[in-house]
Amino acid sequence: ATNLDLSSFDTSKVTNMSWMFQESQATSIDLSSFNTSQVTNMSHMFYCSAATNLDLSSFDTSKVTNMSWMFQESQATSIDLSSFNTSQVTNMSHMFYCSAATNLDLSSFDTSKVTNMSYMFQESQATTGYAKTCDDASRLNASSNRPDELTFIVKDTTC
Repeated sequence: ATNLDLSSFDTSKVTNMSWMFQESQATSIDLSSFNTSQVTNMSHMFYCSAATNLDLSSFDTSKVTNMSWMFQESQATSIDLSSFNTSQVTNMSHMFYCSAATNLDLSSFDTSKVTNMSYMFQESQATTGYAKTCDDASRLNASSNRPDELTFIVKDTTC
């Protein structure tokens, strides 16, 4: 299937969505009806997913602690992370490893509790990155492994 209709899924009690779309061949996935308010683990969620656009603006990530490898080898060139609350996340290791996304707007990300950001952007296609605060930009830049190709800045602010 190239399109996944998940509108009838009741995800209100789900706590673990890891590996959910592993190697999915669907190029379009409508996640607007997903209730992610109880989810704590989203690791590998879109691993090798063929979806080219991921609109995650309806996701409630306030309880998530693990986002490691979340977009590993994802084919999505556009990922809407504008509503992501990462205040409880401790693991972002390899989050965008080999990801096709070229613009990473992480300006909603709070990275203050993250203890593992190793290889977060390893071999990703990202060339532009935005961070929430100067401290977040500093942490993201330190973990980028690609300082000549990907630098995080804070919009309208000089750090």
